[in-house]
Amino acid sequence: MAVMTVPAGAAGRIGLGLSTESVRGVDYGVAHSIESLEQAFRLVHDQYVARGYMRPEPSSWRLSVHHALPATKVFVARHGRRVIGTLTLIPDSPLGLPMDALYDHELTTLRNQSRYVAEVSSLAIADDFRPLGLPVLTSLMRLVGLYAMEVAGCDDICIAVNPRHVGFYRRIFPHAAAIGGRRAYSKVNGAPAVAVRIDLQLLAGLFPAVQDGTAEVNEAYRFFMRAHDFSTIVAQLEHEASKARLTPRVFKHFFSAHPALAEAPAAVHAVVQALYPGIDVDAVIEEYRARADNTVPYSDLALAMLPA
Repeated sequence: MAVMTVPAGAAGRIGLGLSTESVRGVDYGVAHSIESLEQAFRLVHDQYVARGYMRPEPSSWRLSVHHALPATKVFVARHGRRVIGTLTLIPDSPLGLPMDALYDHELTTLRNQSRYVAEVSSLAIADDFRPLGLPVLTSLMRLVGLYAMEVAGCDDICIAVNPRHVGFYRRIFPHAAAIGGRRAYSKVNGAPAVAVRIDLQLLAGLFPAVQDGTAEVNEAYRFFMRAHDFSTIVAQLEHEASKARLTPRVFKHFFSAHPALAEAPAAVHAVVQALYPGIDVDAVIEEYRARADNTVPYSDLALAMLPA
């Protein structure tokens, strides 16, 4: 999985005044295995429950129907085989973005300018790594930003963030701007949120001068655009992203055990079915409902019989 690794014993500067010493041995990449995805969804669930953003879910996962979309990618930071940080990138689609529930006007304004928008969501870091949280999340955001800009072809990243966290995103992306006022967000139990936009086209315009060393820019941009590993990381992200589409087995594993798809409207089911012609989406939904009624036990055998 490794895309960007800080090996044990490494030292140096990664921007924002942070030292790679604090994140040595952590690697970053796109999750595509059941193990990595489960850990990421469980980490977000546990952190959100602990902070009062959601009620416990029987599966112990937090995911949405947007995770069924092939363009959605889950990024993880791992220490050994353990996921210790995660966030999700959701490019725009016929389903819209989760933020549309709160900032539809602001996102529609960007869409009307023919901009391809993506949302970053489901950010979490393990409690025992919180002292190292800033460098870990900074490295994750760099990876997501590069992927969104260079692989997915997005024009903007938008994030619904707690107002007290706006400063973190502005440290990484100094041109990040609030595009929507403070509102209560029902998806996190009414916690306050503001909408932040990162203009990737503006960022891309800085690349040549920054990589040539001919521009004086904020330290954060030098970290984000550093030339020595840029091409390698983008190539590895392209490779990893190609493996991250849900297989029938992985799709069934998650959506037959979690209500995200079953509780979505029929129109959403139709969109998802069109994206996965090899999967009987209605059957997966019915299996979830049967499990929820405690009529069918979880079957590893059924999973093993599905094609990889």
